[in-house]
Amino acid sequence: MASQAVMKMPLVPTDTQDVAFTKQNTGTIVTSTHTSVALWAAPDFVLRCPLLSKFQITAALDNQAHRAFAVTTFEPVRHTPLYQLSAGATKIFNDPNAGGNSINSEAFSFEVLQRLIGVRLLKSEMEIQYVWAEWKKTDFTVSFDARIFGVSVTRAYNFRGTFTHQDAVQLLTKKLYGVNVSSAGVCERDKWTKQILHIWTPHPEAPELLYSVYANMDEELKSNTVVIVTLSRNSNWLYRNDGTVTVAQTATQPASSISVGA
Repeated sequence: MASQAVMKMPLVPTDTQDVAFTKQNTGTIVTSTHTSVALWAAPDFVLRCPLLSKFQITAALDNQAHRAFAVTTFEPVRHTPLYQLSAGATKIFNDPNAGGNSINSEAFSFEVLQRLIGVRLLKSEMEIQYVWAEWKKTDFTVSFDARIFGVSVTRAYNFRGTFTHQDAVQLLTKKLYGVNVSSAGVCERDKWTKQILHIWTPHPEAPELLYSVYANMDEELKSNTVVIVTLSRNSNWLYRNDGTVTVAQTATQPASSISVGA
């Protein structure tokens, strides 16, 4: 296996400088800096993503041999207990899941993907069929370019404070393993082409830590997964399910993207 070279550059999309990562066939991690960023300005929040990252995500979904690691940012533009979201996000929010306190992050994960690349919800967590009822599950499935993709949502959140390198190792090892297990056990009718691992984090240090760990992980473990990290700002409700936030289906289509930059 070819060695991997990583260039040290900032990861998080901003209004002035954005960075995207892609895995090349040579085994080398290439880092590209770009000033162009796509904005999705919804009534309740703003989503940012480097244009190159958006292209790399769609390219990795289109080609089984490719994968991508991308970073986006999410920020509410006003404080509200009721968010107007798409039909898919509203369904995920209202449907039963396998338990836990992740319903907010899962519903907004679909909203991010829907606005970012235009996916369509196929099935929520408990609608997906596996070879055994207790099999490791993915959170929902989507359609993109007439193909099925699984989506696993997790949160890089250290309740004690700083997110560490060891936190990144534990999270990615556990979640990428779970992605592979769920892919192996899904029934043929729901079988996906590839999975998306969507990681929410409120920690500014987490995207770079996650990438540094990801870049050196076993190739087989990450071979069938596109990783998207979303740095959230002023939205701690994404990391708990205490009833302070709810969603409703918007009466209009989601806002279109706006490209800005140098």
